[in-house]
Formats: sequence, C-alpha cells, structure tokens
Amino acid sequence: MAGVAVGAGLWTIGASALRPGDAQAAAPQTDAELISAILSVELLVVFAYEQVLSSGKLSADTEHVVRQLLDHEHTHVDVMSADLEELGQEPPDPPSSVAAADAELSVLHGSASLASLDSEADCLRLLEEVEQLAQGAYYVSMSKFADVKLAHTCASILGAEAQHYTALAGLLHPGDINKAVPSAFVEGRA
Repeated sequence: MAGVAVGAGLWTIGASALRPGDAQAAAPQTDAELISAILSVELLVVFAYEQVLSSGKLSADTEHVVRQLLDHEHTHVDVMSADLEELGQEPPDPPSSVAAADAELSVLHGSASLASLDSEADCLRLLEEVEQLAQGAYYVSMSKFADVKLAHTCASILGAEAQHYTALAGLLHPGDINKAVPSAFVEGRA
C-alpha cells in the first residue's frame, strides 16, 4: 500500500514515503485521529466537487448529477464532523486554495489536478479519483475503530462513495458497464 498524507497531519499506511519506523508513529491510532484523517479527505472531496461545478465545463445533465453527489458529500462531512465533535475535537480545515488542494492530492498520490480542468472528462476523472481516495480512507479505517458504531458509519459511507464513483464512471463511459462498475469489491485507493 502507498503512504497517505491527510491535511496538516500525516496518515501513513504501509508507508513507502517515510523512513522505516516512521509509518507506525505517524499512523492515526485513536478514533478521533482516524475521523480527523477521514474528514481531511472528505473536505478535499467537497472542495474538488465545488471546483468542478464552478469550472463551467459540465453539461447540464452532468452538472445535475454532480450537484446531487456534492449534497451527499456535505452529509458525510456533517456526520463525521459530529462524530469528531462528540470525541471533543474540532474538524480539520478544508483546503484553502486550488494549489493547496492539488498539493494534498499529490501527497495522496493522486494524478489529477484541480488546476487542469479543461473538459468535462477532466472534471469527471478528477472526481473519480477523489472518490477513490475517500473510499480508501474509509476502507482502511473501518477495522481500526475502537467504537463499532464508527466502523458501521464508515461502512455505510464507503458504500455511498462506491455508488458515487459508479455514477461518475457511468457519465464518463456511457453504456460501458465494464468501466462503470470496474470492481466487485470496494477498497478505494490508499
């Protein structure tokens, strides 16, 4: 697995980006740390959706679907933020600019760029990528929660993220079921 950096804090899973021994020390261990790491990814996802919508590159039909998916992402942020606040911590800050979001994508080993949205296809590929990153954050965290309720919440949201990816892939590859539903198992990218 690749290293994953999230927001201002580093979340490394099987890190190749850090020196040996650093990975375990940097990996989130508490439920609050796990939620904060997930929220950093979710806030990046919301930022990406907002940038795509403001790009002016989407057809009316695609924009309608993307707005619905963004509404779901806001719900995910609200749910995870409430869970984090119940644990006595404040949610992390969202990316402050396109450059900051692109830097986060790069650290997460993303290849898409918010600064390079030249077509609807570019926008959809970027959203597919951030959905995979969100899936990966939920998938990797689920088994690490001490609180089973939090693991259940993550499993529910992971399913929604997979549906989002499928909707986006369907828009990017209309009529090609093999590309719209690329895997029977949802693990995302981490």
